Amino acid sequence: MWRLGTMLASLTVSAALTAAPPLTHVGDITISPVSQKVETESMEFSGTHPRFTGIGDAAAEKRLNAQMAEWEKEALARTKAAAVTMRADDRSEQRKSEGVFTYEVKRNSGGLVSLLFSEYLYAGGANGLDTRFGLTFSTFSGEELRLDDLFSNSEEGLRQVNALVKDQLRERDLESSLLVTNPRVEADQPFYLTDTALVIVVQELTWFPHSMGTVELSIPFSQLQNCLRTEIQP
Repeated sequence: MWRLGTMLASLTVSAALTAAPPLTHVGDITISPVSQKVETESMEFSGTHPRFTGIGDAAAEKRLNAQMAEWEKEALARTKAAAVTMRADDRSEQRKSEGVFTYEVKRNSGGLVSLLFSEYLYAGGANGLDTRFGLTFSTFSGEELRLDDLFSNSEEGLRQVNALVKDQLRERDLESSLLVTNPRVEADQPFYLTDTALVIVVQELTWFPHSMGTVELSIPFSQLQNCLRTEIQP
């Protein structure tokens, strides 16, 4: 088992920021991974965030790249904070705090980029917490899209999404596991896009218990054709 040490004592930090060769260049822009590892006596962190090249609006590209770096920086800060607050009453059994921040490219085509970010944080106890969220933006303008921005009529779009989600919860036998009554997908619901579907991301401990982790509900574009903006479908 790792021992929890004082972060300021015997501090050993191994941090390497690297801009690796492009990992993804399958659509309108290039997406490259930027990685770092930080390790001390009391914590370990591994982070990878995307760097975008080729967005039509240069100012938007700069803003988005700064935002990606900031998200990873915030994840590192949470890992450091967890190292300070973890129980130290039995140091022989104490582990380090652990943090992992990464992403997956789900779509890079048709003028849209959509990514799924994952952050894992172990701050003591039996299990860590996994948080997932999406980012979708236009490769022409850099404009970030919320869920309700995907529809020509946002009210009708959200109504259809909620009806389809309700059907899917029933079909997948997930209703009995719900922590909330009549959950609703709102305009700010986490999501991502693929080339063929809208995927609703239900974060851990929001609708379902910790044991189920993050739950994803995939809705094919074919079921939303009457209300999706035309540019959403490649």
